[in-house]
Amino acid sequence: MLFMTGTLMGLTPIVAHLLGGQRNTAIRPAVHQALWVALLLGAVAAVLLWSAVMPIFILMKVPPEVAKESAAYLSAVAFGMPGIALFQALRAFSDGMNHTRPALWISLVGLTVNIPANYLLIYGGDGLVDLLGTWIPSTLQQLPALGAFGCGIATALSMWTMAIAMAWYTRRGRTYKSVAIWQHLTPPQWSGIRELVVVGVPIGVAILLR
Repeated sequence: MLFMTGTLMGLTPIVAHLLGGQRNTAIRPAVHQALWVALLLGAVAAVLLWSAVMPIFILMKVPPEVAKESAAYLSAVAFGMPGIALFQALRAFSDGMNHTRPALWISLVGLTVNIPANYLLIYGGDGLVDLLGTWIPSTLQQLPALGAFGCGIATALSMWTMAIAMAWYTRRGRTYKSVAIWQHLTPPQWSGIRELVVVGVPIGVAILLR
C-alpha cells in the first residue's frame, strides 16, 4: 500500500506542471493513465494478499491461530486495495490542482464508516446488545461476530467509500470543471504510463523503505 501510494503521488507534479503551463487539456489523459496504473497496482496487491500471506507467516513461524486470524483480515482487506489505489490517484490529481482539503475531509468520511462498521462486524449482534441494549431489532441482534475477518471487511468498505466519494467530488467540484476528467475516458497509453512510472516509482520505493 505504501508503494502504491508513493507511485501514484507521482501524478501530483505531473498535473501541477501541466496546470502551470496552462495545458489543461493534457491533464485529463494524464489522470486516466494514473487510474489505469492504480487499478493494476490494486489488483496485484489484492492477489498478493490472497496468495502470499500464509507462506510468509509459515516462514516467519507465526503461531497458527495468529496466522489464521491475520490471514482472514488481510484476505478481506484485499477487496479494498483497488479502491484505495483509485482514491490515492484521485487525491494526487486534486493535490496537483492545488486543492488539498478534499483528501482530508474524505479520509474523515472513511473513518466515520470504518469505526461503526468495525464494531458491528467484529462483535456482531452481541456487541450491539452490550453497547445499545436489547431494544434493538432482533434481526440486528442475530448478526454473527466475524472477528478479524469482519475488521477486514470494514476496512475494505471504508477504502471503497473514500474512492467513490473522491470520484464524486472530482466530478462535481468547481475546481475541476476546466479538466472534466470523467468525460471521454482515455485508453491506456504507454507514454503516459511511462511518465508516471518514471516519476512515481522512486517515490514509492523511498516511502516503502523509509
